[in-house]
Amino acid sequence: MKKILVFGDSIAWGAFDCDYGGWVERLKIKYLKTYKKEGLGVYNLSISSNNTKRCYL
Repeated sequence: MKKILVFGDSIAWGAFDCDYGGWVERLKIKYLKTYKKEGLGVYNLSISSNNTKRCYL
């Protein structure tokens, strides 16, 4: 099984997208329709309210 893992902030998480739940959810819907037999998994591991200002290197 192939997996797509998405890490990000509230934009990747899907904040304020009441129709589809963000771009990751749209990606998941598209790929599940296209690659359902191959067993592709799309996982949204983003966290709402995080941003790059809190990123410390």
